Amino acid sequence: MGELKIYQTLEEKSSNFGVARIDTKIQFDDFFDERKSGNSIWRGMPDASHKLYTSLQRFWITNDLDKIEDNIFDYLESVIDGTLQWQNQTITNYYKHLTNQDPSFLAVLSLLRHHDSPSPLIDWTRNPKVALLFALMEHPNRHTSTIPNYFSVYEISPEYNWTKANIKQSTHDLLCGLLDPNVAAKDPEGYETLKDVLDGCLISTELSIQQKAHMLVNNLTYFRVSGGESNFGNVHIFQDVHGDPFDWNINNNLNIINQEGLFILNLNPSLPLEECLESQLKLLRNHERFSLKNRTDDHIENMIKRERSNFRCFDIHRGLGAYIKKRLKESLPPITKEYLFPNLYQLADDVTRQFLENESHRVKSFNPVQ
Repeated sequence: MGELKIYQTLEEKSSNFGVARIDTKIQFDDFFDERKSGNSIWRGMPDASHKLYTSLQRFWITNDLDKIEDNIFDYLESVIDGTLQWQNQTITNYYKHLTNQDPSFLAVLSLLRHHDSPSPLIDWTRNPKVALLFALMEHPNRHTSTIPNYFSVYEISPEYNWTKANIKQSTHDLLCGLLDPNVAAKDPEGYETLKDVLDGCLISTELSIQQKAHMLVNNLTYFRVSGGESNFGNVHIFQDVHGDPFDWNINNNLNIINQEGLFILNLNPSLPLEECLESQLKLLRNHERFSLKNRTDDHIENMIKRERSNFRCFDIHRGLGAYIKKRLKESLPPITKEYLFPNLYQLADDVTRQFLENESHRVKSFNPVQ
């Protein structure tokens, strides 16, 4: 059985993140009061020793699936096809009734992710309070954790180069990337699979740029073909934007609404998110070193350090857990497990009880006239 890599010490994490440690209530209050929902994205982890693996990577590595001929794309294509055909195409029909279109592969993966299927999607949130509660929902295994007294909250800033590139990447860039002859040579079968879609995108004058992007990226083969040799080439942010008619329909679960959720897709079979993105910094370092020869090594390393500070890790002492939960419960709205995981059976019970307890609707005793 393969083993997942873990951090042995808190200090080791500084090779991938800008790190900060929170050990007191005063330190936590400063952190809590300064951070609001906004453009950064957040993830809470109960065990500070764990790396940012997807559930599919954990499944893949611990079951030694990297030793078989099939790869992650074969697995995902099989799972997605099986989902769309399941129970006389129940899921497909559900989406057609709901959205008047077939589900995107991301919609299928999102649906499965919320029902414990191994997934290349890793949950993030726009609300740091949500990330805090997620980090406190479980306790680390003290027999296996190397840092049992801390949990972690991660922040990716909108100023992080990878984030900006992900959000601003244009459809034109996507199309041009696939037109590169090297891409076709690397995976001719995958390229042929996409060619009809690609040709339609290029020649159509009726489709908007958003529609073209949706057609192209809503195809798992696109990622198989376009990922490139870099470790971060198949790591992408996906979110549904309210009012956008070409969303991915990944907000298909009540939980993701209150959790202010979005996903990072990591299709690398073995490298956790921080190692994929760290490889981008190494490329940036090499680019700066060779293209800007007047820059000193100190200048380049300071630039890398500044960039790494946009991917931050806050390691928080577990002894503050009760205090943190109290502050979360005092928030508006209160951040509780019940809020993050809405229970419709509880809703039905609550509204019925509310009616019965309302004084104006109480059933009054009937006293017949004697």
